[in-house]
Amino acid sequence: MPSGVVRYLQTRQPHAYAPYESVLYAALLRHIRAAPDLELAAFSRIGKPDGARPRIYLRHDIDTAACIERLPMMLDINLAEGVASPVYVRTDGTDYPPGAMADAVAHYRAKGVEFGLHSSCYTEDDYMGAFRRELGRFAECFGFRPTSFTVHGLGTFRAEIRDRFAEEIAGRLSEFGLAFTDCNVRLRQYDYVITDCHLEPATRRRYIYDDVVTLPRFFVPGRDYLVLTHPCYWR
Repeated sequence: MPSGVVRYLQTRQPHAYAPYESVLYAALLRHIRAAPDLELAAFSRIGKPDGARPRIYLRHDIDTAACIERLPMMLDINLAEGVASPVYVRTDGTDYPPGAMADAVAHYRAKGVEFGLHSSCYTEDDYMGAFRRELGRFAECFGFRPTSFTVHGLGTFRAEIRDRFAEEIAGRLSEFGLAFTDCNVRLRQYDYVITDCHLEPATRRRYIYDDVVTLPRFFVPGRDYLVLTHPCYWR
């Protein structure tokens, strides 16, 4: 981990517990856009551009039914700020029926928002078979096949299997009609992630650090950073 990030981890402070005010997200987007030394990059862009600026990416993961309810709020902010953030949807049916996303996918896809798969296939022993079924279910629900995917995190649960899947899929994307995933560091490695899902062990409450309010200053040219959000934590 770069030394600048290590020093920052020692000084950052918790800022708020979920649910967070959506104006914080809108302000964060404006700060990123206004930063002359940052490149707000398209999430699914393949390869690394030649530009010298640090690259920052946006991503919404739809983990729960509450995420579905609050996604329009977040995407309307993205559209109002002129900043596109792709959305990654689970189709495993564990926490919500994927068909519940159909109207939102159709509405916002028509406005240029990218939608992809948020996979939990590694929870099954036949993870490639599960992955293929998730992609098929995505097409059934939304009428198109995704070209990118992300992986649903479950802490340390089956982490070894998750890593095995990430290594295997990196060389097989085209086999599944996919162009990009960020689950393997060979495809993209983030030096730091600004996220809304830090977990306080004692209370099990989610919180954000002050990196949402004030951008860190350790960004390095040519390196990649991520803003990862889950709409269920915002209001």
